[in-house]
Amino acid sequence: MSRQESIKEILKIAIILLVTTAMSAAAVAAAQFALEVDRTHLYLDESLPEDTVVVRNKSNSPLFLRSSVQGSGGASPAPVVVRPLGASISPGDTAVIHVRLTDPVGEEESLFQLQLEWQLSSDSGTSRAPRQLNVPLLVHPMSLPRQVNPWLYIRFRMTVDGRLYVDNTGPYVLPVSPLLEFAPEKRAFGLPKALLLPHESVFVSGVFPNLKSNAVSITPTDLSGKLLPKIELPLERGS
Repeated sequence: MSRQESIKEILKIAIILLVTTAMSAAAVAAAQFALEVDRTHLYLDESLPEDTVVVRNKSNSPLFLRSSVQGSGGASPAPVVVRPLGASISPGDTAVIHVRLTDPVGEEESLFQLQLEWQLSSDSGTSRAPRQLNVPLLVHPMSLPRQVNPWLYIRFRMTVDGRLYVDNTGPYVLPVSPLLEFAPEKRAFGLPKALLLPHESVFVSGVFPNLKSNAVSITPTDLSGKLLPKIELPLERGS
C-alpha cells in the first residue's frame, strides 16, 4: 500500500469515528433537550431479571412518552416486558420505566433496544416528528457461562489479496472500537461497525496486502462506548 493509500485509509477511519461520535452527541443532545435518561445501557440475566430506567422531563411543556423493545440484527422477539408502555410527564417530573426479563432461556446473548419515543404537548398541531432515543439492552441467557474476556472469541483472518475477515466465533455480543491496529507494524484500519453479534462475520477489503504483522490490537468497549483495556489477538493467514 502506497503512502497516499495509507493516508486515505487513516482519513476514512477518522471519518468513521467522527460520524460515530457526532451521532452519539446528537442523541445525547436530543435527549437533553427534553428528556433526561439515567442509564446508558441495560443488562438482564437470571440473577438480575428486572431493571429500571428513570426519565425526567426537562422541558417547559408536558410530554407523552412511549416505551417499547426493538430487536437488533437477527434477534428473535425480545423475551422482555416493558411497563408502562405510555406515560404523561409534566415539566420537571420523572417517570420510571420497568424492564423485566420473562424468559432467560437460550444459547447465546441477544441485543435489543429499549426505544423511548416522546412528543411535547407544545408540538401538537405541528409537523414535528416524535423524538426518539434508544438504550441498548443486552439479554444474557441462564445456560451461558459468563466470560471475563469474551473478546478472545474474535478471530482475524487475512487472505493473500489483502481481505481481512473478522469473525465472532462465540455466543457473546462484542462491542469494540472500530479503530484497530496491526501489530507490531502499528498500522491502523477501521471496521465497518462497532459491535459484533454472536457468530457474526464482517470483512474489510484491500487492507494492506503487503502486511507483515502477525497480530491485531483491539480496544473492547462496553455498550455505552466506554473504552476498556486493549488486547492483542493473533492474525491468521490463508488463501
